[in-house]
Amino acid sequence: MLSKSKVLLVLVLLATTTTLTVSGQRALRPPSNKDLLAPAPVPQAKADDPTIKNKDSNNRPFSDAFAPAADRRNPAFKADSEKKPQINPNENKDTQVEHAVKHEHKPDHHDHSDPHPAINLLFSLSLVVAAGIGGGRLAERFRQPAMLGMLLTGLLLRNLFRTIILPLPHSWTTPLWTIALSAVTARAGLSLQATVISTNLVPTVLLGSIPVLCETAFLAGLVRVVFHLPAPWCFTLSFGVASVSPGVVVPLLLNLMDRPGWKGSRIPPTLLAATGLDVLIATSGFGIALAAVFGHAHEYEHPDPSIPTIEHISWYTRAAEELLLGVGGGLVLGVLSVFLARSKRVAESVATMIVFSITTLGMMVLKTNGFPGAASSLVVVCWAVIGNGWEKDQMDASNKRLKMIWNLAEPFLFPLIGASVCFIEIRPIVLALSMLCVFISICVRMTINFFTAQAASFSIDEQIFTCGLWAGKGSVQAALSTTTMELVHQYHLQHTESDEYSRIVFACMVSAIMLAGPFAAAGKKMCQIRKNGQFEIWQLPNGAYSRVFICRDHSTKAKAVGPKTVFIVIPGNPGVLEYYEPFAESVFNNAHRINPTRNLDVIALQHVGHSRPDFAASDKSKPSIINSWNTFFNPSKEPRPLSLDQQIHHKLIMFDHIRSLYPKDTRFILTGHSIGCFMTLSVLRQRPNVDNLVKVILLFPTIKEIANTPNGKVIQWVATWGVRHTIAFIVMILRPILMFFPIVFYSIVALFSGMTGAALETTVENLLHHQPGFHALTLGDWEMKQVLELDEETVERNHDKLVLYYGPKDKWADESHFKDMKIRFPDIQAILCTDNVQHDFVIHSSEQMARKVVQWI
Repeated sequence: MLSKSKVLLVLVLLATTTTLTVSGQRALRPPSNKDLLAPAPVPQAKADDPTIKNKDSNNRPFSDAFAPAADRRNPAFKADSEKKPQINPNENKDTQVEHAVKHEHKPDHHDHSDPHPAINLLFSLSLVVAAGIGGGRLAERFRQPAMLGMLLTGLLLRNLFRTIILPLPHSWTTPLWTIALSAVTARAGLSLQATVISTNLVPTVLLGSIPVLCETAFLAGLVRVVFHLPAPWCFTLSFGVASVSPGVVVPLLLNLMDRPGWKGSRIPPTLLAATGLDVLIATSGFGIALAAVFGHAHEYEHPDPSIPTIEHISWYTRAAEELLLGVGGGLVLGVLSVFLARSKRVAESVATMIVFSITTLGMMVLKTNGFPGAASSLVVVCWAVIGNGWEKDQMDASNKRLKMIWNLAEPFLFPLIGASVCFIEIRPIVLALSMLCVFISICVRMTINFFTAQAASFSIDEQIFTCGLWAGKGSVQAALSTTTMELVHQYHLQHTESDEYSRIVFACMVSAIMLAGPFAAAGKKMCQIRKNGQFEIWQLPNGAYSRVFICRDHSTKAKAVGPKTVFIVIPGNPGVLEYYEPFAESVFNNAHRINPTRNLDVIALQHVGHSRPDFAASDKSKPSIINSWNTFFNPSKEPRPLSLDQQIHHKLIMFDHIRSLYPKDTRFILTGHSIGCFMTLSVLRQRPNVDNLVKVILLFPTIKEIANTPNGKVIQWVATWGVRHTIAFIVMILRPILMFFPIVFYSIVALFSGMTGAALETTVENLLHHQPGFHALTLGDWEMKQVLELDEETVERNHDKLVLYYGPKDKWADESHFKDMKIRFPDIQAILCTDNVQHDFVIHSSEQMARKVVQWI
């Protein structure tokens, strides 16, 4: 059942979208004939004014330079291209309106004076978004970012099916893109942690400022030469392209901070803080340059009297106005938000959505009033204040909700941007030159990243990592790409050189998204450079197969001394091996951090049939893992779920096989988690004379009467034959729909489970494949029937080796189980958690739990 906070979260998000849609329809309404005939005289532009007229090196208008060669050779081309509707001030008003209508230009994707029926636009929107989600899923299968697949899908649909995919009005797209930009810049603001910046001040400032400023200056000069753009347009384009993408970089860095090899490293937090600084500089510079471009737009080219303007002396004072409004407004909102959260009068989820709604509306208001730079600065500064004023758990929860908003907005962003690229309106040569300029710019950026990281005293591996990751682009470029075209539409500058320049800016932004995709994918792969473990499939003496995750260190500088120690992990239910990867690596890394010469291997086992890879054969000549065990236990070839006794027998075979792989003086440590503790005791009971088994650790042990626990009562009903078959059938039916909308499904699972990163991805994959969940529920049914009385004899025989770790509020084995164990065995090493580590620690607290375990071994 949904909680009040979750319902309120959805309602506030819907209210924000509705409000932005209404304001967007008012602020971005199409021009009427009366607007085109404003009574104020149009000032004459100076011949050398680059804002009004720019010519190439041959003194031709820019739009002529990219016209087809056959048209440029036509003597009548120049006259036709410069022809504008002439209005005689001596004519009466009716004659002027008739004259303007006669010369009215054809509508394009900027000017929807003859809009398509709403039902057709809605169909186009639905088709592009749905196809974009499918394209994103396809891109992920090729190990590319989903945003790249979404963008290319929208681009192909728009250019292959122009009669079906209609251009959407700005009043539809602007609210969606504003929400996306607000979510991206908010996450960038949260990454600006004062403690991190003060601790790593030099690296943060260097990485957050030098690459973005150098790339901006280089790209501005390059597009000046290639496209002959005026200086303000050059910097508008270059600041927008140069920004690093929080939507690409922040999730990778947050995921890295939870990985054992990176825990405690200064690299992820430093780059997170530098991301916020980079985005603040880029978006502020983009807005200031944009103000320089459109700051005098109300003075020429058919002004709209309804557009408010702010007078200023020069572009320099305009830059000061942008920074003052953005930084000042962000500080005020941030301080108010901190007091709101600390007052404890509203829940954290409510406070997050209130602040997000206000900052998003503030961004919209500032953009429509001609302050695009202040709009982005306001959001970044506000959330930076929040990130340093809220409690850590509040900030983490807010970051998760902002990520959820971004995941929901992403399918409406990249496919629609791709659908905005029409090769009839944007010449292929412009797109080709844009891609060339951006590619050169990215190469320069990577070079600057490398040397900047070197100046920040990073190691060579960290320099290479920063070089690739710090070139990731996507979310900022996507959110800013249409800003110039929106302002061209707002100021009624269609079919002017400002219109042509805005399309060049748009083409460069789209090129940055497409070209940065492979760099982002490479950055994701580089996140694994400190990984010590790997997944393996072993063939056992009985002919069956099993997956393990094993950590061996082949690059330890200090030579290992002493006998080998093997740390074996038996998981709980569902027993998905990928959940235990961070825990296994954490144990391995923490053990070697304490004693670099320690000769330790860590091996995590699986439950057969509880993971998706168990149902696919790695080789056509070999059976799948589940089929190999079904063949072992019974002649059936169907993937039948294994019972609790059969899973225990699997662990016995694995334990015997692992012992056979190591010398006789090897020391073994068995560690069980949840129902894995019951299996561990069963292994001890059936292998009582293993002398080199030196320690047995039971984490949150469910070793007695679990059917009477709060969670057991729920599972006892859910795991019954009829219910679990019904759930499996429903998942099997809904699977095609859920696979077609993976981002929405990801967001739903994340909202209710609190999972992120690899754990979330693993959970969604197993939920979409109904068999692992069905096998896990079947095992749960066996658990409720068989885990009854405590095996006191086995505990008594091994009490000197046992360490039991209980959670006081664990709904599987709470404090009463701990007290009962201490009453029965007063001398046993039973520990009650005081650090709020939860039963599902492998999802949220692997590093914290691993540090405790290493102390016991």
